[in-house]
Amino acid sequence: MAKHLKFIARTVMRTLNRILTTDGLTEDIKLRRYYEKPCGRRQRESYEKCRRIYSMEMAHKINFLMRKNQADPWRGC
Repeated sequence: MAKHLKFIARTVMRTLNRILTTDGLTEDIKLRRYYEKPCGRRQRESYEKCRRIYSMEMAHKINFLMRKNQADPWRGC
């Protein structure tokens, strides 16, 4: 019975951690744990914004390249 309860507790914790991570709650808690200076906050927000834009553009580029009907370069191998 004890092993079964450990399994349930582990499964519940894993599910809870996944839900909190997808909601972004864990990152928010980590950021608010200590005081963040205003200049550091601006730098972090700017970096996150640039990273988000770059990732979005890269995803668009990859999707565009995957749409093309290109000949397979490794056909003869």
